[in-house]
Amino acid sequence: MKKAVTILFVLVFMCGGFMQAQVVKSISLNSGMVWSTQKFDYKDINYDLPNEYLTGFHIGFAVEFLQHEYFSILTEIGYTQKGFKLEVDITTPDFPEGGLGTMEIKYSYKYTYLSPMFKVRKEFRGFIPYVFIGPRLDYLLEYPTDEFSEESAKYFNDFIFGMTYGLGLEYMFGSFGVGLIFQNQYDFTLAYHHELEEGYDSGVDIKNNAFILDLGVKFYFGKE
Repeated sequence: MKKAVTILFVLVFMCGGFMQAQVVKSISLNSGMVWSTQKFDYKDINYDLPNEYLTGFHIGFAVEFLQHEYFSILTEIGYTQKGFKLEVDITTPDFPEGGLGTMEIKYSYKYTYLSPMFKVRKEFRGFIPYVFIGPRLDYLLEYPTDEFSEESAKYFNDFIFGMTYGLGLEYMFGSFGVGLIFQNQYDFTLAYHHELEEGYDSGVDIKNNAFILDLGVKFYFGKE
């Protein structure tokens, strides 16, 4: 515990020094909605799962570095919900073929992530449009346990490598800024990978894709 407090104190001291040295340009808190889906690639059957976008929640904390007029570096950590929803027929033992209507099933996954990004901005009388892009590393916090057994859960990847890119529009007044941010979190690696093997109906690869719309609040260091 004492060691942890000491490390925290050193980090806070270092951050204070960086801010005084104008290395840190701003900090921001962004929160909003996620629209996500998953792409299923089955190994031995030609089937396109008719899933739909699932609405979830996103929150991120970002630090912006470099006191440059047009360019900066963002580092964001955050939490996001991803997955998909699926409309299926209601069946019973008496009506195995359905005909009783439909129900909606939601498959929700929870991730935390770290994303360093390159940002390009241009200020117009307080309004600041910008674009950003960079790599991203996700860590799986929770998967839908009601839909996956412990046996099949071992095929989830805990870490996922992807890319974040998007654009935003900010209005700055004094030391503060507010704005809207739209981004796409695209994955390069799979969320789930199960090879075709005996005893299973099909092998399958699953990949995430998510679109995020945030409202952000920012504080600038050295502004008045």
